[in-house]
Amino acid sequence: MKVFSCVLTLLVCCGSAFGDGIDCGPGHGYDADGDYFFNVQDDVNAVFAKIGTSDPQADVNGDGTVTALDALLIINAANRNLFQRDGNRFDCNGDGYVSGLDALHVYNLISLYTNGGYPPPTDFLVFEKCSDSYVDVDGDEVLTYSDYLAVINELNRLESLRN
Repeated sequence: MKVFSCVLTLLVCCGSAFGDGIDCGPGHGYDADGDYFFNVQDDVNAVFAKIGTSDPQADVNGDGTVTALDALLIINAANRNLFQRDGNRFDCNGDGYVSGLDALHVYNLISLYTNGGYPPPTDFLVFEKCSDSYVDVDGDEVLTYSDYLAVINELNRLESLRN
């Protein structure tokens, strides 16, 4: 069961339509229909329809013109695993190092949920901004003990390189 895959079907908030003051920041201005949500299929088609114009809602990269690059940026964002760090996937807490704190971070999150995996984000806004969003170490889109074990194995590998 892929729990994390529901993120793109639930949509990602792109503004403060809920009066919460949350802003997705730069790079999330591709809300072509103005509903404060990024929907992959609708927005890619909307961007393609606006190619050659200067529509600010479809101009993802902010260069003043809507091009195929804007559509590509949306597609690339949609294909990214939101729960795995782009750089060092073992650095789960984002401090720039792989340490026991990363393993503890993953273990503690797993322990919070009785189903052994991350719960479906049914009421989230801007999940990318959560501090817990880089815990899918093995990239299977589910938070399980295999993610914890992957960090432990990496720590052991790093320790063996030091000796």
